[in-house]
Amino acid sequence: MHPSDEELIAGCRRGDTASFDQLFERYRSRLFTFVWRYVRDRETAEDIFQETFVRVFTRASSYRKRAKVSTWIYTIAANLCRDELRKRRRRPVVSLDGPLPGEDPGYVWMQIVRTPDASADDPRQAAEEAEHRAALWQAVDQLPADLRVTLELQALHGLKYREVAQVLGIPLGTVQSRIHNAIKLLRKAFRDGGK
Repeated sequence: MHPSDEELIAGCRRGDTASFDQLFERYRSRLFTFVWRYVRDRETAEDIFQETFVRVFTRASSYRKRAKVSTWIYTIAANLCRDELRKRRRRPVVSLDGPLPGEDPGYVWMQIVRTPDASADDPRQAAEEAEHRAALWQAVDQLPADLRVTLELQALHGLKYREVAQVLGIPLGTVQSRIHNAIKLLRKAFRDGGK
């Protein structure tokens, strides 16, 4: 039986590194992807990712049950990302080791459109699905940052609208509006691209 996130945070409060390790493993992949997609620089994302977990461990006693543990962790990461982006506006940064346009950063956004792997026996269908995923990836990357981050938190990371609002520190109506606008822009991109 796996301990709940709340049990793991309670362990972190007691200084239990095994609880922290389990929490880290549970959120490692998803959280790094979120941070990387937010700041768009691998080295910066690694620093923010590490700082997020340092804060999770050192501030576990400040966690309150008003929000889910996952929402609390994403909020810490989002705040660090926003701080970094504010600093960046003051001093431009160019990443020399970031991915080239169109490269997959390591976590496949396409999980939101993943269908059962019926294409395993049909190479033509597999190629069409890969092409569709690449087009979706490119369209998502073209969204304005606020719409992209909001959509990814909801669709890729599975947060509920209220949780997205908490993580980003925006009203629920703004989350709904951003997701609606993001989907509208994606539909337009596919409609225009299909002509």
